[in-house]
Amino acid sequence: MSKSGRWLPFNPKWCSHKFKGAGLRYELAISIQTGDIVWLNGPYPCGEYNDIKIFKDKLQKKLRIHEKVEADGIYRGVEGARSKGDFVSKSDKTAKGKARGRHETVNGRIKNWACLRNVWRHPFEKHKFAVAAIVVNTQIAFDIGKTPNQCGY
Repeated sequence: MSKSGRWLPFNPKWCSHKFKGAGLRYELAISIQTGDIVWLNGPYPCGEYNDIKIFKDKLQKKLRIHEKVEADGIYRGVEGARSKGDFVSKSDKTAKGKARGRHETVNGRIKNWACLRNVWRHPFEKHKFAVAAIVVNTQIAFDIGKTPNQCGY
């Protein structure tokens, strides 16, 4: 509904098929060595951008030659990303799993904020500032000792 009280037409670009409603997507990167949050990118409309499209939009272009990110299995064959199945030894596979688990822990801490769990009722333009503030607060918590698990990569 608009500010004037009129219903707005449905636009599939905002629809999250995962959550069955409108949503925004962000890209977050965590340093494997330190566990620090090193990258935040977004927002992107859920229905228009998938993870790979978001990665290719900015982060992939920021990587140096031969530099890669550790990513989920859906990134198989994507330039600049090592997917879940790209491992060279059993210890590499274990370390990759721990790194992904730590990233999910960080995602969980960020999603735990009520303004991200509930319907956003403020101007759209302010959402990215709220998310950035949450990410900064999460990083500050890491800096004072409330760190996610180390993965020993």
